[in-house]
Amino acid sequence: MAENAARRSLAGALQVPGLSSPAAMRQGRAHGLWNFFGAVPPAILAVEALAGWTRPDVFAGIGPAATRAEINRRFAALPSAGCFRAGLPPATQR
Repeated sequence: MAENAARRSLAGALQVPGLSSPAAMRQGRAHGLWNFFGAVPPAILAVEALAGWTRPDVFAGIGPAATRAEINRRFAALPSAGCFRAGLPPATQR
């Protein structure tokens, strides 16, 4: 999925009654992850994304995109491509 499509999908999901009202949503802390990461070794990408979203002050140096590029370069017979995470700025979530 392309990053713009992932953001549109996330924005649409936040239109569900009850999901747009929590403070986290209003403050721009709404994010989405591709569900593929449940039980595969590249789940580290999801962990890195979650770390950056929840504690950007502590994990500023963590880069899921760089980790993914390294996994593709060193280990992947078929490199992973496309958007696997998305976030929205506060104004988009209202």
